[in-house]
Amino acid sequence: MSANYISQEILLVMKKNSFSQEIIKLVSSAGFSVCRNHDYYTVTDLLRNKFFIVAIFDIDTPDRNQGLKMLSQCKQLSPRTNTIILTTRECGINHVIKANDLGCYNFIDYKNMVGNYLLERIKLLAQKVSYQEERDVLLQQMGRIHKKFFKEMLHLHIKTMDAEEHLRAISGIPDEELPPISILIVDNQKNLYNILTSKLTKKQGWNFDHVTLASSALEYASDGKYHMFLINISLPDLPGSIVANTIQDETPDVRALIYEYDPEIESRLSIFEASGGKRSFISIDSSNRAFRPRDAKPVRQVENPVQVESENDLIGKIRQVRQELALKERKKHYKKTFKVQHYDFIREFKNLSERLQRAFELDPDKQLH
Repeated sequence: MSANYISQEILLVMKKNSFSQEIIKLVSSAGFSVCRNHDYYTVTDLLRNKFFIVAIFDIDTPDRNQGLKMLSQCKQLSPRTNTIILTTRECGINHVIKANDLGCYNFIDYKNMVGNYLLERIKLLAQKVSYQEERDVLLQQMGRIHKKFFKEMLHLHIKTMDAEEHLRAISGIPDEELPPISILIVDNQKNLYNILTSKLTKKQGWNFDHVTLASSALEYASDGKYHMFLINISLPDLPGSIVANTIQDETPDVRALIYEYDPEIESRLSIFEASGGKRSFISIDSSNRAFRPRDAKPVRQVENPVQVESENDLIGKIRQVRQELALKERKKHYKKTFKVQHYDFIREFKNLSERLQRAFELDPDKQLH
């Protein structure tokens, strides 16, 4: 058989007689295999559990005009199977209309059939299902490729934006071009506050506040006002590491840095990144200032120590964090800029994807006819 069908099995619902034997011989000669049966329940079970590319129903099997009932069952159990109604007696137009209503558009008078018309119809219907199956597979593959291409475009856009940001960072971004930043310094002394406010001004977008207690820092953290917290590791009411880790857990968009003065040289600092971690957790709602004894247990859960030898080193570190926060904020807008730059493509891609999805959700029987 030259055609490549997705199935080669034909169901023939007809009693065993000379007509059925002739049909089996004819269809088998073209390379199809034929399953013949005339029992209603057996045919129903076959349709439920196997796929036949074409089903041929004798209009009078198992009894007179009962072939239409079998046809109806076929359409319910195997809607992608193409159907043919066969008759060896004279039938009226009402029979043809009934078959059409059931989705069968092939009504053949076998006695008066010219040549191999039945076999040619079977081949044509088999090719039709094979074509539709192949078309659906190709459309699904095309949809997947388009989706992958879209994701690759977005990924490339993000990489390009990252590269541009990296080049800007290397060349240095002036403070005035960065979004304003608000920093809360938590320390029972004002040494660090005084150093930073004398070097980094509001005109450049720097806004500093100072509190002395950990409880105050925890209250402010939930307000969303501050982008960065600089916390002395030694505070009057709680260890600074616990406070920083709690803030980092509860407000992951901010940066919590812990610092420690060098006992020998006061101008020298060690700065740590808070890593978070629930084992150093305190409730962010500390307005009652009532902490449990375990809250005061020192927990040094910090990362990435940086030695700051001078004021310039300190300012460089703070400025670096500000640039990192600004970059993080800009990255949130990468997808928005992509949508703006490729609006027409995205709209067309979305419409096509929705049409494909709807097409595959349609009743397969309706797709065939």
